[in-house]
Amino acid sequence: MFREISIKEFTEFNRVFSLLLLSRLTVISALDLIIRQTKNEKFKKVLGTITSNIKSGHSLSKAFSKYPAIFSEIYIANLKVAEETGNIAEVLNEFADYQEKFLQLKSKIIQALRYPVFVLLVSLAVIFFMLFFLIPTFESLFQSVRANIPPLTAFLLDLSEFFVNNSIEVSIVSIVVLLFVWFLLKNKSVKENVIDRLL
Repeated sequence: MFREISIKEFTEFNRVFSLLLLSRLTVISALDLIIRQTKNEKFKKVLGTITSNIKSGHSLSKAFSKYPAIFSEIYIANLKVAEETGNIAEVLNEFADYQEKFLQLKSKIIQALRYPVFVLLVSLAVIFFMLFFLIPTFESLFQSVRANIPPLTAFLLDLSEFFVNNSIEVSIVSIVVLLFVWFLLKNKSVKENVIDRLL
C-alpha cells in the first residue's frame, strides 16, 4: 500500500486533507494547497495527476483508485461511501485516527521486541565465540589428558571442528540465508500472504 510514501506521510496527508475540507475549502483547493506543502516529489506528482483528473470530471475515489500502490481498496471503498453521504472530511479524519493508532501499536510492538532480539543476538554471538574459539581449546585439553568424553561433549567438539574447518563455506551459506530471508521480508506477496497472516 505504501510503496510511494510512508505510513506516517499518508496519515499526515489524510489529517491535513480532512482539516482543509472541514475549513470549507473545495477538494481541488485543498489538494492544490497540499501539493504546494508536500516535500515528497513522487507523492506530489501523484497528487497533481489526481487533481487534474478531478478537474476533468472524475470523482475523488475514481481519481485515487488509479494509484492502488498508495490508496488501498478499503480506502477507496470508504471514499466512495463518503462521497455518497457527503462526509469526506469525517471519513478522512477517522482514517487518520486509525493510522495513528496503528503507528502507536507498531511502535509498542517494536519496543517490546527490542529486548528479545538483543538477547537473541547476544546468544548467537556467545555460541559463535564458543564454537570458533572456546571449544577448540577444550579439544586440545581433552586430547592431552586422553580423557573419556561424554557423547554430548563429543558432539559439540565435532560441531566446533566442522565450523572451524569450513568457516568460509559456513560464512557463505550464512550470508545467502540472510539475503534470502531479507528478500522474503521485502517481497510484498510473501509479506501479505505469509508473514502478515502469521503475525
